[in-house]
Amino acid sequence: RRFRYVRGFPPGVGKGAQDQFVRTFSGSFAELLWSDERAAQFFVSHWWGEPVLDFVVCVEAHDAVHQGAGRSLYWICAYANCQARIAEELGEEGPLKSPFYKALSAAGGGAVLVIDPNSTVTTRMWCGFENVVIASAGKS
Repeated sequence: RRFRYVRGFPPGVGKGAQDQFVRTFSGSFAELLWSDERAAQFFVSHWWGEPVLDFVVCVEAHDAVHQGAGRSLYWICAYANCQARIAEELGEEGPLKSPFYKALSAAGGGAVLVIDPNSTVTTRMWCGFENVVIASAGKS
């Protein structure tokens, strides 16, 4: 599905009023797209400092190499976790109980490491955790 960002107010919503859907929805972007739970084929490890278009190009290139034809399902933390409740999403039980770990474990196709020109992803603690889990599980 493709979405387009439009500045201003949606049709039928007057200035000063809020769109009812936006005001009441508090899930993740993935939950907005699908009502059922889905297991991702690939887990994406990266840092959020790279330009979004560079990130998209990397994931599209990975999909092409693996002949996904745009149908591969990737687990990307910012889209899979509800950002409005991020502390709740991460939990208090430690990283081995987090959605990150569960997604890493469930990704049957392996993982994608998106590396920016400065290799900043290799300096991020959480990305390090993800990559240790990937390596110890023998995922490619």
